[in-house]
Amino acid sequence: MLHRFVNAILCTAIGALWLWSLLALYFYGFAPFVKVLILIIFAVLVPGILFFVKKPTAFYWIFALYLSVMGLWAQKQPQANKNWQTSVAKLPHVQQEGTHITVYDIRDFDYRTETDFTPHYYNKRFDIEQLNEVDYILSYWDGNLAIAHTMLSFGFTTGEHLVVSLETRLAKNQPQTGLHGLFKQYEVIYVLADEVDILRLRTHYRQEQVFVYPLNLTASVRQAILMRIIERVNQLYQQPEFYNTLTHNCFTGLQSDLRSVLTPKQVALFDYRWFLNGYSDEMIYAKGQIQTNLSFKEAKRFFHINQYVKQATKADFSRLIRPD
Repeated sequence: MLHRFVNAILCTAIGALWLWSLLALYFYGFAPFVKVLILIIFAVLVPGILFFVKKPTAFYWIFALYLSVMGLWAQKQPQANKNWQTSVAKLPHVQQEGTHITVYDIRDFDYRTETDFTPHYYNKRFDIEQLNEVDYILSYWDGNLAIAHTMLSFGFTTGEHLVVSLETRLAKNQPQTGLHGLFKQYEVIYVLADEVDILRLRTHYRQEQVFVYPLNLTASVRQAILMRIIERVNQLYQQPEFYNTLTHNCFTGLQSDLRSVLTPKQVALFDYRWFLNGYSDEMIYAKGQIQTNLSFKEAKRFFHINQYVKQATKADFSRLIRPD
């Protein structure tokens, strides 16, 4: 009985690794003819060894093949010089001088439609000591309430806001799917943008439902979060990284940034809403981290900014999404 159980576990592991290896070889980047040849050989070789070579020798050979694929896969490196889509063409970076930072290449596109826009970037100097608010942003698409795009907005006493959005950095004509995102097909980018760019794009042109929650944080924590973001932005400016659908996406990246700053009491380490991030606003509300006296249901309705910006102009957008 135990022997059969162990064999079943081994066969399951072999099958899962066989499928993963085929996908890894498919996405590795071989020339088309070479890719087809390698896939055919690998697809036939593993079952052939399993059925025609005596156990446990067969297992040794198969896992040796898998280790070879894993070694090859580990050598696949992210790239910095692709023909990028216009919306992610420029990597921002930040220089710091004391309490002042200069942010280079803040995105501020002028949109006519989602795909028709005039690119524009600007540089801006901020005083970290003037940072007086951080907003937690969720943007829902296609009516999916369990998953949302996550962003942070840093507000200053000058009335200016800087939004941070961790996104896939796609090359032109490159499709975006969850499966591709699991196999090192995309790089990642921290987009630093004007609120009118990145939020208005979603409310007006993508018809997404956007919620902007003011966070209840101390000045030191606000500054620590911003400095952590700056550190990661500059790291990506120097060395590209791969996006991953499960482990390095728009939410897990910012989640990691927040966890590096917040205390364990401020972060629910094993809450399912860290993964189904569309419900993460409920989680942070329960921990008292949303600055409001409203019930969660009332807060969800109040901080839903689509209702405030239908007639908003560029000049009053940031003010209107924060009603008194």
